[in-house]
Amino acid sequence: METDDGEEEAPAEEEEADEGGDASDDDDMSWKVRRSATKCLSAIISTRPDMLGEIYTTVAPVLISRFREREENVKLDIFGSFIDLLRQTSVATRRNPDSLSLVQLSKLTPKIVQGLTKELSQKSVKTRVGAFALLKELVSVRPGVLTSQISAVIPGIVFSLGDKNTNSNLKIEALSFLHLLLTSHPADAFHPHVKTLAPCIQKAVGDHYYRISAEGLRVLSEFVRALRPEGTSFDFHPYVKDIYQACLKQLKAQDIDQEVKECAITCVGIIVSTLGDDLAAELSECFKILLDRLKNEITRVTAVKALSRISQAKLNVDMTPILSEAIKELSGFLRKSNRQLKQSSLSALNDIVTKYGSNKAASSLFPTVLSEVSVLISDADLHLSHLGLHLCASILRVDPTSAPLVAEKVLPQTQALLKSSLLQGLALESLLNLYGELVKINAKGAAFDNLLESLISIVGKGKGDATINKQSFSSIAQCIAVITVNAPGDKKNPTVEKFIKEVTGSKDESMKLLGLLALGEIGRRTDISANNLRDAVTSAFDSPSEEIKQAASFALGNISVGNLEKYVPFVLSEIKSQPKRQYLLLHSLREIIVRESAKSSGATALQPYLPSVIALLFENCESQEEGTRNVVAECLGKLALICPDQLVPLLQEKIKSPSGFARSTVSTAIKYTILEQPQPIDALLKPKMGDFLSLLSDPELNVRRVTLLTFNYAAHNKPSLIREYLAQYMPVLFNECKVKPELIREVDLGPFKHKVDDGLEIRKAAFECMYTLLDTSVDKLDLHQFIANLADGLKDHFDIKMLCHLMLIRLAAYAPTALLESLPNLIEPLRATITAKVNEGAVKQQVERNDEMVKSAMRAVASISKIPNAETVQKFDEFVKQSILANPALTQKYQTILAEETTNTNTVSFDAMDTTTN
Repeated sequence: METDDGEEEAPAEEEEADEGGDASDDDDMSWKVRRSATKCLSAIISTRPDMLGEIYTTVAPVLISRFREREENVKLDIFGSFIDLLRQTSVATRRNPDSLSLVQLSKLTPKIVQGLTKELSQKSVKTRVGAFALLKELVSVRPGVLTSQISAVIPGIVFSLGDKNTNSNLKIEALSFLHLLLTSHPADAFHPHVKTLAPCIQKAVGDHYYRISAEGLRVLSEFVRALRPEGTSFDFHPYVKDIYQACLKQLKAQDIDQEVKECAITCVGIIVSTLGDDLAAELSECFKILLDRLKNEITRVTAVKALSRISQAKLNVDMTPILSEAIKELSGFLRKSNRQLKQSSLSALNDIVTKYGSNKAASSLFPTVLSEVSVLISDADLHLSHLGLHLCASILRVDPTSAPLVAEKVLPQTQALLKSSLLQGLALESLLNLYGELVKINAKGAAFDNLLESLISIVGKGKGDATINKQSFSSIAQCIAVITVNAPGDKKNPTVEKFIKEVTGSKDESMKLLGLLALGEIGRRTDISANNLRDAVTSAFDSPSEEIKQAASFALGNISVGNLEKYVPFVLSEIKSQPKRQYLLLHSLREIIVRESAKSSGATALQPYLPSVIALLFENCESQEEGTRNVVAECLGKLALICPDQLVPLLQEKIKSPSGFARSTVSTAIKYTILEQPQPIDALLKPKMGDFLSLLSDPELNVRRVTLLTFNYAAHNKPSLIREYLAQYMPVLFNECKVKPELIREVDLGPFKHKVDDGLEIRKAAFECMYTLLDTSVDKLDLHQFIANLADGLKDHFDIKMLCHLMLIRLAAYAPTALLESLPNLIEPLRATITAKVNEGAVKQQVERNDEMVKSAMRAVASISKIPNAETVQKFDEFVKQSILANPALTQKYQTILAEETTNTNTVSFDAMDTTTN
């Protein structure tokens, strides 16, 4: 090998000469050795993600140095090996964003680009296609990595697009790479090369082969964005007309492929929205064509999105010539059955109304639009309801005179929607915005008093009606709060007093409940402490109804948010002096902390009360009631998010408490500090996570269980917090996976005795943790020890077996080599599960449960069988043939599962290949 490598580092002239003739001499067989070595390295890269750091140090530089390989097939295999390395880097980065492999890759990037730019100037089409594939993978793994190398790769792209000998596959690869480059790198990096790139892209757009033309249009779309990014000083004006004409030519064409039509419509939408002020005199022709495409059933969805994009533009593009016709068409689309079309049409109408709503051509059609939109507002499709309500609010903002029409057409639909238990999220938010806009306008029939009466009547009409559920009360209360806060100033106090009377004097439970929720929602949004609320709300704590008590707790907490100075001391003193109400009052405190923790000013607002709040919470963290401890834990966790410097050391100190209840509360509190998004607390929490994880070895079962739940939560949402502690705590985790006889007790039920396993829940938590770690931190695990413990789980309880089967499927994908090495130890537990039969007197539920277990085990076997060379594990091969394929009933199930997996794989592959953009 060394001799061969030495020979191939010989004169460049000899290599260039070889390019034109035979790739190698007939008697030089050394290329076979190099190719085999490359394939061997590729196998190691693909199967040993734990060695990624070492591979970057020792293997990657060698692969880069061999990019100049003279034998084309070997060179393509080397490219393929490096692509495998980049893919493994991508997987490692998703699991651990702080992975060192990205730093190592960045250091090697200049050499990678240097090696590939030479290959992009070669005559060989295959070599250039391979080089572009590698560059695409590089940019996908590390967006922006080529910012300083753009000038090095542009000549290769231009050469591949302009070379007469270039075939269509190479042009598509070059365009695809350029598209990825434009979307993942800063626009100003391309400005020095616009003059070179523009003619090549325009030529590709006009190519006769539809795939090249479509890809060229996609590239042109991104190129236009790069031409004029926000705040640019680059002179883009000389290129605008030629770009527009190249796209317009394809937009006009009738006899072209559907993909090209859609790409042309999308591209012209981007051109007009980005460069439209330079094309004002030429847009009438383009708009006319867009209107025609809007009326065409095949292209209408794409045309709708293009109109939406033009309307969103900051430029003042005059759409008056087609405005009326476009709104009519879009309104008509709302009656169609195509959901995607309805969604796009609602979004486009909203953009048009926002931009051009003051235009008479648009506002004259608002009655038509509102009539069509009102039909869509229901809980049958909450996303369409959200878009429809958002559109109605936009119409009211630009044309307040539409308020009576909205009240007539839309409000009856919203009242029906408010009765739904499904109403939440964006749909509820849009509904609140609509009520806010209506009450500000104060139009006849939609004034504050009318809206308030209509909202209260929903509860009044629904007495005894099952459709008025807990969620409906909450939604109605939020609507009441929004109209109260946005109404004229003289309406707030009478409304608050009205609900206080309902709470204290009404015999109707529904009105009491609504009154408390409404007071809470109003109090959260504005200070209503001037009203005599305190006694009214706290009196509801004595109600026999649990719902009323919970609503009172909610109300007190939210009213406190409106005036912390007045209410927080009161809530704290009540918690201390009212032990019977303590749980409800703690929920009120939780409302205060959760609401404030969501605000940027929360830490400052709560700071004066923090010592008292913390002391009170720590006093109650040893409560005998699990519900109380859970509320305290959430409060501590949320406080730690906004005041980490104060809370984290106190929580760390509390793990030494002699009380098991206190230790479990602290462990649960840590769970509430872990969010998927980066937080200031992360840097403080990471070095202390080892101390919190030490509770995995706690003598009390419950403390270990809740710590495992926190461990699993961290592994799933923020694995970087716990990765460095895995080597220390995985043995502890594995110990919790074992069945412990001392935790199994026998219960005498008279005629028979029943065994209860108190360790089952903690074992489930441990196996769930293993399953999560396999996805987020597989490179940090001792897989042989991991699989050995998994083998024990295959003999455990039904739920644990099912988890273990899922782990086997995941191992087959993530660590196939390690799984094959340990496979013989897994055969007998799998055989016992698959061949298990229920007793003759078993009930239907037991039969179905056993059938589900058999299928689960078979899915694991099917995944293992797809690992390359799985059949070489003799014990596994015999197991499949003798225990499954020799049994006709099991064979049928197994074949069905294999067919399902093949179908799913094909579907995923097809979806991955479909990169068409509209």
